[in-house]
Amino acid sequence: LDNYWYHYKWHTIAALFVIFIVIICTVQTCSRTEMDIQIMYAGNDDIKMLSDGEELSEYEMLMKAVRRFVPDRDGDGGRNVALLTLFLPSDKRVAELKEELGKEYELNYTLINDNSETFDANIVYGDYYICILSSHLLDKKTVSDEANNPFVKITHYLPEGAEYSYGAENSDTGGYVLHSDYGVYLSSTPLADNPGFSELSADTVIAMRKFSDVTSAFSTSKSEDYFRYSEDVLRRMLKDEAYE
Repeated sequence: LDNYWYHYKWHTIAALFVIFIVIICTVQTCSRTEMDIQIMYAGNDDIKMLSDGEELSEYEMLMKAVRRFVPDRDGDGGRNVALLTLFLPSDKRVAELKEELGKEYELNYTLINDNSETFDANIVYGDYYICILSSHLLDKKTVSDEANNPFVKITHYLPEGAEYSYGAENSDTGGYVLHSDYGVYLSSTPLADNPGFSELSADTVIAMRKFSDVTSAFSTSKSEDYFRYSEDVLRRMLKDEAYE
């Protein structure tokens, strides 16, 4: 053993390291929960994951509300949702927070910058196709060049024959109210009556990311199937056609 260790010490250490990494990766892969849907929220509401006392947190409420519209896509017996929440307030919302909480309120700009980078990345690529956004973020990412617009026209997902109008000032006229061709106000949809959705700000809109050129360049048929599946979930959400 002494002789072996003298000649093959580093070979043995390297081999043990590789075996250790393989075991860890295998365990993580086998134990990982497959997500049935991935949805991104970004906007004026700071949706925290921690509960306040015995009340459900905003995060848990929104997660529960979303899960009602998600089927068990992979057949594992659960409806698993990956909900990404990003606090990205508008300048108007920041001013409101300072007025509500006093001059000592300080915005966590490190968090905001990190959230902004995450938001920018997920608008370009990734699996967060269904987007629940504050209207200022939708405007920020919407471009007039249709080929480079990251969003699909939201009218593609409204119920067949649904009446709709444009502009928040038309919210009392009935039907769906669009902020633009690419986003519908959450408050004008049947979802607004669901706890979790009903707590979101009045300027919250629902949008759908395109299956972009960046995504398609590296995609497989499985990726395209997931996009179509996300479209079906969004249609269910806008009709308030829940599974429970």
